[in-house]
Amino acid sequence: MTTDTHVSTPSLWLSALRLDPRHRDTTRDLGNPRDMHRSIMTLFPDDLGDTPRATAGVLYRIEEDTRGITVLIQSLIQPRPWDNHSNVLSGQTKNLTPFLDHLHTGMTVHYRIAANPQKTCGRNGDPLRGKRVHLWGEDADQWWNTRAEHHGLHLHTATARPHRDGTQPRPKHRNRDHATRNRDNKIQHNAIQFDGLAEITDIDSVRAAITTGIGKGRAHGLGLLSLAPITTV
Repeated sequence: MTTDTHVSTPSLWLSALRLDPRHRDTTRDLGNPRDMHRSIMTLFPDDLGDTPRATAGVLYRIEEDTRGITVLIQSLIQPRPWDNHSNVLSGQTKNLTPFLDHLHTGMTVHYRIAANPQKTCGRNGDPLRGKRVHLWGEDADQWWNTRAEHHGLHLHTATARPHRDGTQPRPKHRNRDHATRNRDNKIQHNAIQFDGLAEITDIDSVRAAITTGIGKGRAHGLGLLSLAPITTV
């Protein structure tokens, strides 16, 4: 029987804000990840240096279902009140640190992540050598399986579906921010959401992945790894 070596977990906060879908600010932010990023960062201090998102540890994911639109925001800093955001219908914030401390190697969990599977072409003679290309189908599934193992999760099940603007494969050539831009210069990522069950094999790697995110596009609503323990009745 192995015993996990306890590493002090930094304070981590998770906020869930339900947005008014009819409000113009919601429409604007949902239409461009850059606008959503700006709106979210107004919830945090202005003096965070040259890399404020990374300093505050901000990750987010937009979730849409029959109940409406919710933006999940994870951060190392507790966010400011959102009273002056008129498009927020309701919200709550909780400290995730006790949950992270509860996780342990061998635990089976539900997981969810909206990610941007991609690779850098490197074969000699490949016209795309050095270019990043986005992955779909089985290639994307393999990407997630490899990343999950690297970050301390052994997948038992995995289902994949397009996440928001990841509905269609797009041209393989990408610009430096690894996203496409439409005619209105709005950023569009090829995002895939993965859900399933996994076993924690390396608790320190899992905690690090939750805290810092996985993959590209973390400033634009991708890379937030969410875990939930399996409950028994």
